Amino acid sequence: MNPLDKLSEEMDELLEGFESTAIHGDLTVGLTQYTFWMIVAAIALLALVFVFKKKQAASGLAPKGRFVNCVEYLVEYCRDDLCKGLLGDTWRKHFPFIASVFFFILVNNVIGVIPGCKPGTGCIGTTAALALVSFIYFVVVGVKSKGVLGYIKSLAPAGVAFPICSPVTWSWAPLPS
Repeated sequence: MNPLDKLSEEMDELLEGFESTAIHGDLTVGLTQYTFWMIVAAIALLALVFVFKKKQAASGLAPKGRFVNCVEYLVEYCRDDLCKGLLGDTWRKHFPFIASVFFFILVNNVIGVIPGCKPGTGCIGTTAALALVSFIYFVVVGVKSKGVLGYIKSLAPAGVAFPICSPVTWSWAPLPS
């Protein structure tokens, strides 16, 4: 028997794991497995925040315990490496947004590692929504800080003419071979 004959069955089984199935309602309006696990991840994230705040308040000034130290390490990573490292002096006003997206994706991906669970970010709609919100957020911030024309100019490095070359260099001569 040719091993390629079973390929169709294997592909169907693999694709079935990635397809979204409705838990309640249908796929257009209803609760899918990815939406369900995204809600579970949001509840887990809220529980994580409340438990962290409670344990942090109980430990006083110096953090005590693995859980508090682990969460503080993740917050410091987000603050120092993601915000301060990339944004410089303006990191404080962007930290809540970046930390929220970071922890949302982190908790969803951790839940997705658990056997039988699906990550809420496994659906293209969630990924597209996160990308769209991030894109709009940073375009609005860029326009507010530099103005519309200044923001558009900042998209290309200094010294690059529009559209990458000047009309003087355009020619219809054939390229040398």
